[in-house]
Amino acid sequence: MNRRLDFTPEGAKKILAGIKTETRRRIYRPYTWFKPGDTFAVDSESFRITAIDRQRLGDITEEEVAREGFVRGGEFVDTWLKLHLSYHPLEEVLVIKFEPAGEQTKAMNRSLEITPSLLA
Repeated sequence: MNRRLDFTPEGAKKILAGIKTETRRRIYRPYTWFKPGDTFAVDSESFRITAIDRQRLGDITEEEVAREGFVRGGEFVDTWLKLHLSYHPLEEVLVIKFEPAGEQTKAMNRSLEITPSLLA
């Protein structure tokens, strides 16, 4: 099923470049309806959800920070604060993992023109 999953312009660029392959979201509808196999689009490119897990915000590893598209954990926390206005390490969030769907070309081989709808 095709779902709506919104990203910041920076997040969308990282997804299209193949740098960002997972996202963390607060646990509330509609995200709780997502399931592996669902798809979403970023700038007309389709992505398939491969897994959905739960995790406390403070338990994010450096490897997961990299899959979120950041170089260090502090960047992740700063971005979370900018988007959500609070950061609680014990807060449980959804971890949505995804990959390109079908035969799409990696955006790093072409120029990017991003038009995401809403900030997540």
